[in-house]
Amino acid sequence: KKATSPMLTGRIPGTSNNTANSSSTNSTKRTARTKIGKPTDQSDVNATATEGSKAEPNIGEDYTISIHREMLGLTVENVLERTIIRTVLPHGAAKKAGAKVGSLIVKVGSIETTHLTHFETIDELRQSQRPLKLVLRRVGGQSLKEAREEMGRLIRGGG
Repeated sequence: KKATSPMLTGRIPGTSNNTANSSSTNSTKRTARTKIGKPTDQSDVNATATEGSKAEPNIGEDYTISIHREMLGLTVENVLERTIIRTVLPHGAAKKAGAKVGSLIVKVGSIETTHLTHFETIDELRQSQRPLKLVLRRVGGQSLKEAREEMGRLIRGGG
């Protein structure tokens, strides 16, 4: 019997509490990456770390950012139904708030994303009141690479 990878259930190695729920599957106009926002100025953002006042969160560590403007200044991608920050625009609100590429979106406002699909998480990002508080979790580069590879195998049918 073939061993089941934890990634087959929507888990990204190096993260916890992140099994995916694929209950909503409206497939019209969906892409792996979705642009969320564009640049804003420095006066519109604040950042705080949930694990103390560290400037750079460690792998696996949660941190919180707060964005006061409508446009977030980042793009996200779907990795095994989890929403990961793909890019942070150089002069955008997310960059100024301290968002890091490769971070998992754990919470949007008061909504935990554990049981949301990628597209439900995007809806929360778009519809949430500002200022928007995001709880993010640093994901290791190797873990993210393995999860992307597993997603590719699943898409190609070689699971």
